[in-house]
Parts: sequence; C-alpha cells; structure tokens
Amino acid sequence: KVMAVSNAMAINLSYPLENRFAGYLLSISSQVNDRRVQEIKTFDLREISTMLGTSYRHLCRVIREFSDQGLIEKRRSQILIKDYEGLEALSAGFYE
Repeated sequence: KVMAVSNAMAINLSYPLENRFAGYLLSISSQVNDRRVQEIKTFDLREISTMLGTSYRHLCRVIREFSDQGLIEKRRSQILIKDYEGLEALSAGFYE
C-alpha cells in the first residue's frame, strides 16, 4: 500500500493535471470486441480530484479545456471520449 501511494504521489508531483487526467480517462475506459467504449459514467468528481492530487475546481477547468479541444464531451454524469489518440498523446502512459 505504501508503494502504491508513493508511486501516485510521485506522478502527481511530477506531471501536469492534463497528463494525469488523460491517463486516468484511458485507464477507466474499457475495450469490447476491439472497440473502445466511449461512454464513461463519472462518479464523484471530488473523489477523482483527490485521487489525482488536485482541487475540484482545477479538475473542472481541465474537463472544460478537454471539451473545448474536442477530446471529450461532458454530459451530466458521464464523459464521452471523442478523441482517443489525442488523449493517448497527452497521457504519456499513466495508469496503464
């Protein structure tokens, strides 16, 4: 457990939230029959922000930026991934 927390803290301190959130989105999206499932049910954004080591407001700004860039689309309690390649370029292999 200490090792997992240590690794998460190292990532959180070393990389911008944009990279960490892109990696997180890719890690929780699933693949079915060689096709990625685009719809991700969002849970508590406060919990996600805590896990990523940032504030709720900062995470909301990044979600808005990703949406403006056409990477994702936020609808009520779900996030639709629109550009996997763009997210993969940002993610740098986090949470694989």
